Amino acid sequence: MSDKEFKVIETQEAFDQAIAGRLKREQEKWEERVKQLEQEREEKEALEKQVNQLQEELSAAETSTTEAQKKNESLSSQISDYERQQLRTKVALEHNLPYSFASRLMGDSEEELKQDAEAMAEYIHQKPVAPLKDTESPEANGENAVYQNMLNQLNNEGE
Repeated sequence: MSDKEFKVIETQEAFDQAIAGRLKREQEKWEERVKQLEQEREEKEALEKQVNQLQEELSAAETSTTEAQKKNESLSSQISDYERQQLRTKVALEHNLPYSFASRLMGDSEEELKQDAEAMAEYIHQKPVAPLKDTESPEANGENAVYQNMLNQLNNEGE
């Protein structure tokens, strides 16, 4: 037969001795499993802490990115306003309009601004029209009526 023969266990002490090795191995196995779970829990907590920290950093980065985009849009808007005002001033001065009239020019492109400046220049730079001949009678002018009458007679006789 084999070296391991079946022994009949007749007492409690013999039973305890027979299963003590198995119980010890099983207890060591569960203690190792508990240690492993404890280690995994600590790793999980560390990873959760890292995730929270990274989320805060991401949130801060998104906030700063949003602020930078708003500032960029604001500065771009200011630049385009300055360029538009510079173009208006240039067109106004090209058409001999006063500097203060540059802000009154309407249009988005240089051509539209030039058309508006030309139209405005026509009104501002009109040639004075000679006054019409006085149609009132010489009596209506009072003291100078006599002299006016004499001048009219000289002009008529001279022709």
